[in-house]
Order: sequence, then C-alpha cells, then structure tokens
Amino acid sequence: MVYEEMKCRKCGKPIQFAEGAPWIRCVYCGAEYTRTAKKEKAGEVQPIGNGGNPLFEAFLPAGWTYRIIEDGSFSSLAPVCLGIAFTGPGGVQMTFLPFAYYKDAAVRANPFSPQSVPGEQFDGMSLVRYRKRAALPQYAYERIAAITKTTQLRVEPMDAGVLKEKAAWFGREAGQKLQGAVHTEQGKFRV
Repeated sequence: MVYEEMKCRKCGKPIQFAEGAPWIRCVYCGAEYTRTAKKEKAGEVQPIGNGGNPLFEAFLPAGWTYRIIEDGSFSSLAPVCLGIAFTGPGGVQMTFLPFAYYKDAAVRANPFSPQSVPGEQFDGMSLVRYRKRAALPQYAYERIAAITKTTQLRVEPMDAGVLKEKAAWFGREAGQKLQGAVHTEQGKFRV
C-alpha cells in the first residue's frame, strides 16, 4: 500500500494516510480532515513534499510514481539529505540526489577528524566532508554503491545527449545567481 504524508495544521505533527483516502484523522491531537479531490495534470511540474512541506519541484510524466528517499550523504545545509526516486512503466527508475558529498579540496591532516576512507576527511568544526574530486563515472559508482549498499555493481557510461546542453545552461544560471564560478558535469549511466 502506498502512503502519503501531510503536516497536521493543528499540532504540526506528520500524519500518514493511505493514498486516495477521503478522510484523515491525526493520531496525536484528534483533528479530522476531509480531502478534496485534487486532479494532478500529467506532464506538468509539481511540488513534491514530505510532511506537507514542498521540498522539490519536479516533472512527473503520466504513469510515473515517486518516493522521497534519504540519500545517505551529509551536508551542513540540511539535517537530512533527501532525494527523489522515480519509478516508471516497466520498472524504469530515475533518482535525483541534490546534495553532493564532497568538496574539491586537498585533504589535510587534522587530529580531530576521523579518516573513514582514504582521501576523505570529515571536519568536525564546520561539519563538512572533504574529498578529492573524482571522475564522474567513479563518483556515480560510489554514490550508487553507498545508497544501494551494494558493492557488486557495473556502471556503464552512456551518451549524455541533451544533458550536455542542460548542464551548461544550469552552470551559467547558477553562476549568475551565486555570483561565482559553478562547475557542472553531466552523465548518464546504465547500472
């Protein structure tokens, strides 16, 4: 059974309910809600949330479903790093992981930071995880292996096609908004 989640307007606690349920009751404060039918238009950008708060805006094609996942990385920008896993017809999957887990910096010796992986360092003062920059196929392999908790993977690069143009556009737009240099890479992989 697929569940949805919203935040109770009275007490602020998360309420889980079956997808399509017409009536919802908060188990914490007893507040009751009647759901109104909201017809989502396929092929439009929709806000996707967790606990009633929009986290992402994403294009959801007709016949596709999504779920919000913990991506297993760490960022000082968010208490929990979340991503979206999309599932399409025939079991096709696409995952969006917005938080990168490395910063391209020279790993320096710090007696107060644990060395969990060679070439990687966690700075306990700033809560930033530093790692030497890896080539995109290696980075994709490491991220997929960490999320799926599998080491027996074969990651094959594929033609990125339209992603090249989109990554270049994103880099330009982000650079203007952030008023600095932004490095983007695109990749499409078969696992």
